[in-house]
Amino acid sequence: MYICGINELFDIEKIIENSPEDVLDAAIKSIFDLGPIVANKKDMNELAYQMPIKAEFNVVSEHITYEKKDGVYEITVPSYDERKLPEFQVQLFQKKVNDCFPERGFYITGSSKLIIEPLGLVKVEVSGLPIIRTGSDIRFPQTSNNIKGKGYQKFLYFYYDFAAREFHRVYSDKLEECNWKMEKNPGIVSDYHITVQEYIKREQLLDEIKKKIYKVTISYLQKLHAWYNSNYGDGGVTLGSVEKYLNQYKLFLEETMSQNLKVKLIFANVTKREYQELMGKKEELIGHIERSMKSIERIREINKLTKENYKVHKFDATDSFSEIELIKKNVLNKELKSFKDVRPSKFPETINENNILKGYI
Repeated sequence: MYICGINELFDIEKIIENSPEDVLDAAIKSIFDLGPIVANKKDMNELAYQMPIKAEFNVVSEHITYEKKDGVYEITVPSYDERKLPEFQVQLFQKKVNDCFPERGFYITGSSKLIIEPLGLVKVEVSGLPIIRTGSDIRFPQTSNNIKGKGYQKFLYFYYDFAAREFHRVYSDKLEECNWKMEKNPGIVSDYHITVQEYIKREQLLDEIKKKIYKVTISYLQKLHAWYNSNYGDGGVTLGSVEKYLNQYKLFLEETMSQNLKVKLIFANVTKREYQELMGKKEELIGHIERSMKSIERIREINKLTKENYKVHKFDATDSFSEIELIKKNVLNKELKSFKDVRPSKFPETINENNILKGYI
């Protein structure tokens, strides 16, 4: 049986009996059918004045707002960075580096992040972290979550009603309390509010979805390593070797990368925005590859060459602007190679949008 819509994902029997690929596609659809929701960050550095001992969530929570505005559900969470307060924008002992620390021995910072999952589940991670002096050189600060009890990590929970097209807020304390009590008494969930029951039901279904699709990732790392380590010059640079490399690269983009990006989105290892940007970059790279393949065919026809006996460097020696040289310069050594650059996961929202496209997935 083929899963054709989101509703089937709410039936555990349908998840079990369908193929991992069908379940994966339906789960992705549930992410993109979600109503518009944003998590805004409101700069409130002055909140640090109210936290003399440690970063405190209860100070932040008083300023969190929830509002539906022009059809968009907006969650606004304060962000703060004590280093930006005027008292600490001082270069006391060294030039070009602000070096005044608060008396507690560390700065405090607070931020938030929107996490969108399948089945209409949405979380906002709200965190507070201390910034300490670097142990090896006290002139420089570094982020640390190793100071016990001086920071926090909290979550705000929501789910989307696909039929009514609206979001429901789930109170964090009740949800977390219920999850804790369920370890000893699973039936206790019925004692809680309907929103808590619905969220937990969806969490359990999501666990089944993740179990179902996890098997499709087994061979992914091997394919990733092979793609990452491949080179168009292995065994000598020929038209044939370049053509083979382009075909292998295209196959990785079309099949391996496309499928595993879906898995990473389900497990929240890439954001919805990253997924969309990377899928767009995939199509751009495939376009470069297809145009390069046509150029190789033209070169082969003009010179009546075979894949086995022609060395690319012969072109380089006679015409630095030949088609094959342009392929090497603009496609092989620029576009395709740069896409393999290491990409840190979970980009902060402030990162340059072009950098989000770099790296292997």
